[in-house]
Amino acid sequence: MRRIAVHKIHAGETIIHNCVVEICGKYVVRYYPFSRELPMTEWLGGTIEFREDNPGKFSAYKDNRLICENNQQANVILHRTQ
Repeated sequence: MRRIAVHKIHAGETIIHNCVVEICGKYVVRYYPFSRELPMTEWLGGTIEFREDNPGKFSAYKDNRLICENNQQANVILHRTQ
């Protein structure tokens, strides 16, 4: 499981601010408001977009790049929270 924090999520017509997103494989399994720093959370910052890649399953994209559990995005600096 990969946990990331972002400033903004676009999910269709909905915009959600300051969230934590949990990803397993290539799918979003959970998201919730950022209320405190959690261990092993990467701060991506900026905006990500949720897209329904399969019926009922959503993936997260940043700058049109898929965010997966095991990938590191090129040109994006990742910070681990302490």
